[in-house]
Amino acid sequence: MSAIRELQNYLFEQAKSYPTKPHADLFHFLSEWCVLQEAFRRARKSISNRGSGNHASEAVLRGRVDQANDFLQELGHSLLNGTYRPGKVRSYEIPKPGKPGESRRVAVLSGADKVVHHALKIVLDPVIEARLHRRSFAFRPGKTIWDQLHALRKTVDQDPLRFQCGLVIDIESFFDRIDHRRLLNDLGLLTNERPFTRLVKQLLNQVSASAVGLVTKRPAGILQGSPLSPLLANWHLDSFDRNWDRQFGKTNPLFRYADDIVTLTSSKEEANQIRKVLIRQLKESTQLSIAKKKTRITPLHEGLPILGMKLLRSHDPFLDENRTLIITDADRIQEAMQSAKEDIESFTADRPLGQQFEKLNRRLRGWFQTWQFASDASSAFESIDLSIYRLVRSRLKSCLKISHAVLNEQFSARADTGHPTWEADGVQILMLQSLPRNFYQARQNRFPWQDDAASPLSPVPPIRITDQSETKTNGKMVVVSDSHAVNQS
Repeated sequence: MSAIRELQNYLFEQAKSYPTKPHADLFHFLSEWCVLQEAFRRARKSISNRGSGNHASEAVLRGRVDQANDFLQELGHSLLNGTYRPGKVRSYEIPKPGKPGESRRVAVLSGADKVVHHALKIVLDPVIEARLHRRSFAFRPGKTIWDQLHALRKTVDQDPLRFQCGLVIDIESFFDRIDHRRLLNDLGLLTNERPFTRLVKQLLNQVSASAVGLVTKRPAGILQGSPLSPLLANWHLDSFDRNWDRQFGKTNPLFRYADDIVTLTSSKEEANQIRKVLIRQLKESTQLSIAKKKTRITPLHEGLPILGMKLLRSHDPFLDENRTLIITDADRIQEAMQSAKEDIESFTADRPLGQQFEKLNRRLRGWFQTWQFASDASSAFESIDLSIYRLVRSRLKSCLKISHAVLNEQFSARADTGHPTWEADGVQILMLQSLPRNFYQARQNRFPWQDDAASPLSPVPPIRITDQSETKTNGKMVVVSDSHAVNQS
């Protein structure tokens, strides 16, 4: 068992055995050599080309300086003696998928900050996972949107006469409005170590610098783009989840996927009453508000839109019984097809068609993974395949300026299942109907610490960096002076 796996298993079991007892030793685990090495590996894997690449710590991550172990020793020492200071955060805007005109600000951390954020996640992940409410599904190992959808369906099927309507609520600007003071109070339930909470507070208060050089302070909100943020966001809402479950868990169970909340009711009238209660409790416990424009109250027989799908209560005439189905959302498919149409219309004769086909295939594979478990997946895939086939045919004729007969002769192909498609340079456009589908099965929770950590950067045994000036590594004495402490203030 790797050192990382052993450590995280220990933290998970401790948190599970004593769910209300704060940890008293999380901070020193940050300086475990195996934690710093694994954090470095993850930071290097996720490194972005954006942001400043001239900083020394950034250069180490990019492999331009062969001083990784020295860098980690210095960073670990600075964490322990309290001299570590987060650097400025660069940020940029990215468009929100499926939401034209809307964008999301994403942070780009310095190299040292990336490692620290990952190290905190490594230590906090098993502690928080052991305590999160069972009906919270986002950003958790072994859980997907399909786990939430099927949990909803199972709940409806258990009492279909009771649950006939759904209330869907979206928290407004969730990541940007999380109150730091309340979040730190939530963190106090996990650990009573002041150095640990002080470090998290420093990261929460990191100053942001935009792409145009505008520097702003962050009195509220957590960084989107940090590996730590989803974990903190989930934990921040856990008390709200549990309070709701204690009061309304049997009559109006609540399911949450990040900032998307769903609760079941008996009617529209009850849903309106529950909405007011939910808004009040959310405000009292977190100071967060809902996005009124995204609030929906929908009878299940009309199809409740949730997480890009629909939960539908319908009557099966063949079996003469009512069933709860999870089906595709026609509006989402239409939005997806518009994106695919733009890809196809960008096909050109100036670039290898095979490469352009593969780009489209990546999008199609994503669609397949999203919708393959839907009850109406077969008919949805048939419709998508036909539309894609026709769009590609039209574009190829246009950009290649060839006749229909020549097009069929040079590019027409058949998938292994016999479905017609197009092929160029040995690359066939995927037909979703031809891909093997699986039936949904609830998976056992598979935690990150169940996988062995990657090989270390060098054959250094998993030792703890101490707060002394001398640390033994591989039998050699490595001097870590205070002057080497990472300080980016």
